[in-house]
Amino acid sequence: MTEAIQSQPRPLRVLLLEDNPMDAELVLRKLTRAGLVAHGDITGNSAEFMAHVQSGSYDLVLCDFGLQGWNGLDALRWVRRAGSEIPFIYVSGTLGEDLAVECIKEGATDYVLKNNLERLPHAVRRAISEDDLRRERKRIESELRESERQYQMLFDRYPQPTWVHDRDTLAFLAVNQAAIRHYGYSREEFLNLTILDLLPGEELEHWLTSSWRYRTSEFKDTTSWRHRLRDGRIIDVEMTRHDVAFRERNAVLVLAVDVTDRRRNEERLRQSEERFSKAFRSSPLAITITTEVDGRYLDANEAFLRMTGWKREEVVDGTTDDLKLWTNPEHRAELIGQLHQAGRMLGLETQFSTRSGEVRTVQISAEAIQLAETRCLLTIINDVTEARQMEHQFRQAQKMDAVGRLAGGVAHDFNNLIMVMESYAHLAKQKASDPERVWHYADLMQEALERATALTRQLLAFGRKHPQELRHSDVNAIVSSLSGMLNHIMPEDIQVSVNLNAGGRVLADRGQVEQVLMNLALNARDAMPEGGTLTIETADVQLTETYARAHGAAIPPGRYQMIAVSDTGTGMDESTQARLFEPFFTTKPVGKGTGLGLATTYGIVKQHGGHIWVYSETGKGTTMKLYLPEAVDAAQPIVSEVICPVAEEGSETLLVVEDQQPLREVIVEYLTSKGYDVMVAADGAEALQICRSSEKLIDVLITDVIMPGARGSEVAQVARRRFPSLNVIYMSGYNDQKLDPEERENTIFLEKPFDLATLTRAIRQLANRRSAA
Repeated sequence: MTEAIQSQPRPLRVLLLEDNPMDAELVLRKLTRAGLVAHGDITGNSAEFMAHVQSGSYDLVLCDFGLQGWNGLDALRWVRRAGSEIPFIYVSGTLGEDLAVECIKEGATDYVLKNNLERLPHAVRRAISEDDLRRERKRIESELRESERQYQMLFDRYPQPTWVHDRDTLAFLAVNQAAIRHYGYSREEFLNLTILDLLPGEELEHWLTSSWRYRTSEFKDTTSWRHRLRDGRIIDVEMTRHDVAFRERNAVLVLAVDVTDRRRNEERLRQSEERFSKAFRSSPLAITITTEVDGRYLDANEAFLRMTGWKREEVVDGTTDDLKLWTNPEHRAELIGQLHQAGRMLGLETQFSTRSGEVRTVQISAEAIQLAETRCLLTIINDVTEARQMEHQFRQAQKMDAVGRLAGGVAHDFNNLIMVMESYAHLAKQKASDPERVWHYADLMQEALERATALTRQLLAFGRKHPQELRHSDVNAIVSSLSGMLNHIMPEDIQVSVNLNAGGRVLADRGQVEQVLMNLALNARDAMPEGGTLTIETADVQLTETYARAHGAAIPPGRYQMIAVSDTGTGMDESTQARLFEPFFTTKPVGKGTGLGLATTYGIVKQHGGHIWVYSETGKGTTMKLYLPEAVDAAQPIVSEVICPVAEEGSETLLVVEDQQPLREVIVEYLTSKGYDVMVAADGAEALQICRSSEKLIDVLITDVIMPGARGSEVAQVARRRFPSLNVIYMSGYNDQKLDPEERENTIFLEKPFDLATLTRAIRQLANRRSAA
């Protein structure tokens, strides 16, 4: 196991709080002999210790518990109050189990007894590794918050009306201030509308039959529509769009330019030179008139001058070449060619260079006009530089979504390490000569394992990747089973009240629903630092379309089972509620929360086809209501692989294929101890060779799914051709593996981590199936 978790040694700065110099030197020698490069300062009094910690130059604290005039718990509390998250390991000969548990609750990383210093190097490596992971996670969260902040700032400050709407439902998901000002709707009103609500009646049918709403776009697809403002006025807009992923929904980013005035001005240009001149000068968009042949400027409006930075006298009678305006002169030739063919050009995107050398991205619409004997171009230029920058910000935000996906890959290796810990704990309970001590250590290892496993499952649930085991469940039973645990978790000054009024059942993954309720209960606890009442209620409810409209929720009408979690705590303001379910958003201090809890809760509820509603007032507490669809009938579980309690011993011949050496060794040792004849392969290629050459009849293949050389499914195919009666057990830390329907009868999939007793029960269950057949 030590080999599995250690990394390349790097120098460690260690601070030892130890008043026995010989013990301190013994600790440093133990680390050095284990391959750790450790340099440390040794102190035995509180003043020196505090001064060293405040220097901030240490990787680790190793602390004795019994000290003169002080103790290790006081030292730990001082370090944590000082805001330091440095790994803190007790190395003591006097630490009892109750005291050890209290130290862990106060923030200790681990503890090692002085009569068992062999465990110290492992504890140090694990503490350093976990600290590195914590620092990396904080860095990623900080970058994500900064990216989201920059996007929000750019989105809100963009001067043209801009919004994001759902690609399927057409509901508005976000609008900027320019859209609110221009259209006259408040933000709340906008978010209760769809695109169709902006269209006048004569435009509605055109929209519904238009292919533009379905096409993907790279911000070059511009089209014109008519919109109705809140006060009833009709405007013409040009909209450009781009498909984006927004808060896990397929969405469309739209930039809308009100071109009503521009079109009126174009009409006036044809009617009167005076009207043309007025429209030309007052247009908010840059407009120029140039000769077609040499690009000589005859006139340019103020918007063009502001955009390019040139003065009127420098522009008029100069050429585009003189100003070096077109960064790509071929684009002007393309514009001229299009004008010769169609007489006008709409939406040519190119780049202009300003007087200061700044490059601006523009969209050009141009039309050929005749002035006296000269063929000229009337050009309208829309500066879309900020729009393109915003598009880039959207892309960056989408890339940050990949951070969540990384959790799935991390969980694979993490699960292997967890399983090694659990398996060795299991073997230690069976074979050690000192049962009491070994059981004690094994329980502590399993406690750490459960915490790590819970984090892995939380990350997977947040990414909506965790496989659901949907069963018909009684919500009252779920809440009742959880209430006993809550009484142990809640401090004495928080009263837990449970009111069960539901009568129906839901089709749900009970473990995930319990996770949701636990997340909400712990958040409620943190919101009541001075104590209060936590209330959990259930009820049968009927949701209508009116409810969905009132709460802005896309939830079908029908019967639901409601679970409400209420507290009498600090409550939340509206701005906090608006971001409550965003990933990595948290109101807790740094180091006290990742911001994944409520995002995970939201994801799980949505996976169950449900809805979550929040009501909170500052200083008056919070109520969160979960609505889960009521089950129609009492059918059997949709997804369920139950390993029944059976004997663990057997005599079959097994082939174990696992590429992780520590995990492979512990599985083989365990199965051998149960009487099985075990053959071993370190990867898929070796397993294929054994299957093809073995003279023994292989009864059960136990294989990892993803390995070097060959995947587990390939090994199983080859083995079954040689041994038709073969049973197969797949193991994997990835939770999205699917069994071929033809394999289900003699195949079981076990998700890592699992305890070794589960493995032997799976072997016996497959054997019993074969015997019954």
